[in-house]
Amino acid sequence: MTGHFQIPSLGAALLLTACAAPPTVEAPPASVPVAASQTPAFTDMQPGASPGATLVASSEPVTGIAFDSNAHLPPDNLWQALQENFRLTQEDRPRIAVQRKWYASHPRYMQRVTERARRYAWYIHQQLEARDMPAEIALLPIVESAYDPFAYSHGRAAGLWQFIPGTGKRFGLA
Repeated sequence: MTGHFQIPSLGAALLLTACAAPPTVEAPPASVPVAASQTPAFTDMQPGASPGATLVASSEPVTGIAFDSNAHLPPDNLWQALQENFRLTQEDRPRIAVQRKWYASHPRYMQRVTERARRYAWYIHQQLEARDMPAEIALLPIVESAYDPFAYSHGRAAGLWQFIPGTGKRFGLA
């Protein structure tokens, strides 16, 4: 019985070790020209790099990367920036008061949501501002998915905004 268990365990260990090893990329000899499509892709381009910068692994100029050096950087306090752009009227309704109280009484939950929102909220805010839309819309993913891009509901709604498949098709999201 022990011998039968060791072989699959050894195989699994070797397979996992092979998966964990980083891939190696050999550079072609200097005399062989490298096509742009064969060049390894690097996505760690530094902001402010000059146009026509070259990749470390290639002598081909970098093209197709759009970087707006005038883009607004996220503020120190995203919530304050959002609040400054709130435009919807606040209504005091019992259902709203209950939800507001729940969020206010769960600061650790809001801290986790805020951490997840860091990747998306500022970009969403910029897009809303560019379209002259209320900043409150940037708060919808808190309610819909807790800013979890992999959120999935029993009703098959998915993502930050919790679109269902029919809505995604209708708006060309799928």
